[in-house]
Amino acid sequence: MSVIDAVYEWLGEYVKNINVNYLAPVSAAVSIEANPGNHVVRKYIDGGELRQLPFTVALRDDYGSNVEANLEAPRFFEDLEKWIEKKNRAGKLPEADGIKAVSLTCTSHGYGVSNTTSTARYQMNCRFLYTVK
Repeated sequence: MSVIDAVYEWLGEYVKNINVNYLAPVSAAVSIEANPGNHVVRKYIDGGELRQLPFTVALRDDYGSNVEANLEAPRFFEDLEKWIEKKNRAGKLPEADGIKAVSLTCTSHGYGVSNTTSTARYQMNCRFLYTVK
């Protein structure tokens, strides 16, 4: 299993019907998207490495003049962030062959990125740290 597969399965425990690299154009769609960047954080003298998978959790949700509807996305991300923090503290992290999970953290809060007249894209940035031998 790849690292992105492991993150997908792990987040699927909290978010049902999550997708990878595809955010459907309908309300309540959720996707994880790998971000570009250097994946090697540190190289160890024994040949092992500390690596990272920076990724985004994206959400498309209703958008408009209804304040209650507009509060759904921030609530979703606040609850997701709490869930991630709880799992991280408990050491219940994504698992994949050949890696040892170190942490999975949120590096931003959920925020709006773009919108149409009826939906908006929101996202939160995360980072999965793990070691390989």
